[in-house]
Amino acid sequence: MLKSKLSFHKSLLVRIIIFSIIFIVESGFLGFFIIPSQLLYKYYFYIYPNLGKILLFAFMAYILINRDKIIKIKVPTFNKIDIVSIFLSLVLIPIFIYLAKQLILSEDNLFYSPQLILTHLIFISIPTFLILGCFGISYTFEFFKQNIKTILVCLGLSILFELSIFFVWNLWPYLSSIVLHVIYFMFSYTTKPLSIVPPRGLFIRNFVVIIEESCSGIDSIYLFTALYFLVSIFDWNKLSHFKVFIYYFPLLTGLFIVNCLRVYILIWIGLLTSPEIMINLFHTYLGMILFLIYFLLFMKYIYPDLLTKGFKHGFN
Repeated sequence: MLKSKLSFHKSLLVRIIIFSIIFIVESGFLGFFIIPSQLLYKYYFYIYPNLGKILLFAFMAYILINRDKIIKIKVPTFNKIDIVSIFLSLVLIPIFIYLAKQLILSEDNLFYSPQLILTHLIFISIPTFLILGCFGISYTFEFFKQNIKTILVCLGLSILFELSIFFVWNLWPYLSSIVLHVIYFMFSYTTKPLSIVPPRGLFIRNFVVIIEESCSGIDSIYLFTALYFLVSIFDWNKLSHFKVFIYYFPLLTGLFIVNCLRVYILIWIGLLTSPEIMINLFHTYLGMILFLIYFLLFMKYIYPDLLTKGFKHGFN
């Protein structure tokens, strides 16, 4: 009988939580500036949302492949250099905004433009310094040094995932329509006036919310499917194949409900504050963070039940 008792180290968990909170705030603030501006398409900032999805899949794939090691990682306590790195991540935000405004005024969008390159480098430096600060500079570099081959494999898998999602991307209007009607039902008991504006609009009080791609949940559904079958392939001999098939559909439904609740809560925030704040929050990585929490809860509480007798596995 093979047993594997896993314990997720608290020091790493604390750093992940700190990183997630700061990252959501930073991405929300930057999104509020970038989305309505010319930066998104004219100056090529549209590449970063997809890059974020690639990195998230690579991160999750790494956890699955190395979960027996990852949960034993002990990250050193915060030191002054870590705090300085996090501070630099925050300080670079106004510097980026200043450079971006100057870039828009110059209308210089050539690939080799020094001003364009500098603006992108500053933008990339914001999450880079945040990662180094939240997980420790020496630890981060040592981690990449020791795991470079596995990291490259995970990046390769994530690129394949990003390319393959285009085969199911046409499903998003159908999923958005379902989300729209679910949200309409949830608000119908509490909020008036309320009506559906075809094809995917929701008129609520004094503004209209359009349920588009970012609200459909297509990314998280496909990402969960890819990771679910990835872990099934790695642990095929340990799993009850019948349960792997049966559990998939309720888990997917649960994930879709989480996405609907996300949209519902964000619309409520818009009602209580302003539509601008709501739109800003839709373009953060909040959905990715919620997905990460959902998948980790699946690995801790549901995955052990998929194992056949003789195997024990869980995040404790």
